[in-house]
Amino acid sequence: RHVNNDASFASRLFLAKTVEPSPQAQELKEVLLTKISEFRTLKERDGDVSIDFGVQGGELNETSRAPQKVDFYSISKDVGDKAQEIIEICQKLSECSPIDNATEGLGDPEKG
Repeated sequence: RHVNNDASFASRLFLAKTVEPSPQAQELKEVLLTKISEFRTLKERDGDVSIDFGVQGGELNETSRAPQKVDFYSISKDVGDKAQEIIEICQKLSECSPIDNATEGLGDPEKG
């Protein structure tokens, strides 16, 4: 799989830029944007969670320093439920990708 990786990445990038999203993907994108707007409105109504990316607030694991899932239910049930809806839509949207690993090379200065 690593043979001619640059060419493979370039062909996947070309494919991602030239393939029209499926009607299902387009619909999911529109739903996602609506849900994000609703999420922001709920956070304005119910409050926000402070994310300082330190181990004190629980955003990072104390031993590994890996990011942890933010508990939006700590704000309110409505905010937590909306965050869960967004995660589910993102999962469905990822299944519509025309390429196997859409984020491969992300952040890599040579291949990203």
